[in-house]
Amino acid sequence: MAPGDPVHDGDLLATGPGARLAARLDDGTEITLGENAELLIDEFVYEAGSRGNLFLKVLKGAFLFIGGAIEEIMASNVAIDTPAATLGIRGTTVWGGPIDDGYGVLVQDGRVAVTTDRRTVVLGPGEATMIAGRDSAPEAPHTWSAEKTARAVAAVSFAE
Repeated sequence: MAPGDPVHDGDLLATGPGARLAARLDDGTEITLGENAELLIDEFVYEAGSRGNLFLKVLKGAFLFIGGAIEEIMASNVAIDTPAATLGIRGTTVWGGPIDDGYGVLVQDGRVAVTTDRRTVVLGPGEATMIAGRDSAPEAPHTWSAEKTARAVAAVSFAE
């Protein structure tokens, strides 16, 4: 991929060691990947004001998702499938990725339903959960320490 290249259904976005990638979809959704990450654009359909679907599949690594106009469409469906859980997205800025020997999800804005095979927890702004895997229940929503939050954000931040 080169700067400015379009992103389409079926595209695999990937980064290597020490790399970051930022992509913007046609509706303004922003996706940032940390190092050694892979994310599949499984489905992206956007018709301004009328319909939209966005399904992403995180194969590995850390990501940051900032929702765009697709989330404002009442009939839209936005979801992120991760190695540990499926995230139902609405009006959201959400971080997800490996951290502290597990898989973490941190909501910065909006609401996210985190669903595994065992249960669903709903996270609001500033709330997080840890997940051992798809066959285990996500922890109850709680607030991460400033240090843990900073490590999560650093995983997808570009060096200055």
